[in-house]
Amino acid sequence: SFAPAVNKGLAAPAFEPDPYRAQHLGKRLHVVPVKDSRTVELAWVLPTMHDKYRSKPQGYLSHLLGHEGGGSLLSLLKKKGFANELSA
Repeated sequence: SFAPAVNKGLAAPAFEPDPYRAQHLGKRLHVVPVKDSRTVELAWVLPTMHDKYRSKPQGYLSHLLGHEGGGSLLSLLKKKGFANELSA
């Protein structure tokens, strides 16, 4: 069994609303691959959702992007030969 969690009275961490500054944006990198792999990873910053934790909007977004059925993003990418799989 687990021991009870102890409340240490710590304040929740506070993060700036926008972690990227102007000097971090608008960059283009040219990378030489070390193996034959065709993977694209996209990431973006979303506004804080701490106050919406009960409705889990990020889960809704993940479901929409990760859906694999007919009419989905993945089905379109597969039809065009751009993707074999997608995860969100």
